[in-house]
Amino acid sequence: MNKKHTLISLAILTALYSQQSLADLHEQCLMGVPKFSGEVVTGDVNSLPVYIEADNAEINQPNDATYQGNVDLKQGNRHLLAQSVQVKQSGNQSTPLRMAYVRNGFDYKDNQINMLGKDAEFNLDSHDGNLTNSEYEFVGRQGRGKADNITLHNNYRVMKNATFTSCLHGDNAWAVDASEIRQYVKEEYAEMWHARFKIHGVPVFYTPYLQLPIGDRRRSGLLIPSAGTSNRDGLWYAQPIYWNIAPNYDLTFTPKYMSRRGWQANGEFRYLTSIGEGKVAGEYLGKDRYSEYASDNRKRHLFYWNHNSSFLQNWRLNINYTRVSDKRYFNDFDSIYGRSTDGYANQYARIAYYQPNYNFSLSAHQFQIFDDIVNIGPYRAVPQLDFNYHKYDLANGWLNFKLHSQAVRFDNDSKLMPTAWRFHAEPSLNSLMSNKYGSLNIETKLYATRYEQKKGSGKNAEDVQKR
Repeated sequence: MNKKHTLISLAILTALYSQQSLADLHEQCLMGVPKFSGEVVTGDVNSLPVYIEADNAEINQPNDATYQGNVDLKQGNRHLLAQSVQVKQSGNQSTPLRMAYVRNGFDYKDNQINMLGKDAEFNLDSHDGNLTNSEYEFVGRQGRGKADNITLHNNYRVMKNATFTSCLHGDNAWAVDASEIRQYVKEEYAEMWHARFKIHGVPVFYTPYLQLPIGDRRRSGLLIPSAGTSNRDGLWYAQPIYWNIAPNYDLTFTPKYMSRRGWQANGEFRYLTSIGEGKVAGEYLGKDRYSEYASDNRKRHLFYWNHNSSFLQNWRLNINYTRVSDKRYFNDFDSIYGRSTDGYANQYARIAYYQPNYNFSLSAHQFQIFDDIVNIGPYRAVPQLDFNYHKYDLANGWLNFKLHSQAVRFDNDSKLMPTAWRFHAEPSLNSLMSNKYGSLNIETKLYATRYEQKKGSGKNAEDVQKR
């Protein structure tokens, strides 16, 4: 079994108090993840009034106020429980300095994060804060950890001796430790120093410095690396490098090292133009050192192209093409462009023209089959022509007419196999009658299919017959 451990959740760690940085984790299991039960307040929470309840309160205006015992503080989405909260004001009236001190433990919750800590202090004027010995857990998404010290500023956040994992409580399969994590809110990126990736508490990877993008703003640089181990690849490490070429072009290059196979180069180019959008990707391993292939000096590679475009108002073009070097490629490599369970790679292109009541298309479709048992390759549909037509409200609205028709040629690389044309027509008439008591839908349809087969040109090719 291939065991993969990814550092993707590092980006979430740097997203403390950043609404723009919420990750899209809807597909992940959220059982055991805390949820915000209150009504989310929008706007500037700092401008909202603060409500405080406590067993005891000692107020010395205008210098200080001390709240003791079961202190319950609320401001918008924010909710703080503590044993002791003290608010102090110093300086002159023109430039007062207002500070809040939380002692002997606190429990803080809002719509983004839950935190437990020992002590905290906040500048009520600048909204800067400092928290010590804190544990945190994200709300509505997986992610938790600890930090010896968290410093909050308007434009950035700093975490000292911090840890992070996306594992739920009771599961510490992987975690990341860093001596310092610094997040820049407006610039939407984060820096990490002395990051150590651990699997079940054992360090397996170290990097002295790492810069990560957060939020929606694209930024050239290193992306989140991934590392792991498997029986097939051995120890492996992949480092994505992102290049924001232009607002409508970008490139991600990912060198990957596998101790049992060697170096693999992976690249993905994305484009968005006035006539279409798409993605071109490739994976290449110059020499597979795995024991089964080492003697063959085997080159392993993949090519992928996906394109969708519309032009001249009514025309559409779609391309989905994947090709690999050999039948076992998706068994040996984890790739987002195909799976071993599919049993084939899809190669498809289609151009179509659309009008309100009819459309036609010309397409080509073939497969790269991975089944070792099949000695003769698959058939391909080249070309395939489709025509569809409909006309509604005939006979004063009583009838609807539809037609689907197709002509396709089936071809094969083997000279032993026959080739064929298939012609198909499917006209139908439909009538819908209804009133307040019920409805009746009547449809009649005709299926007409004809094959024109041709014997293969090879020796011992089987005879075919028309029908």
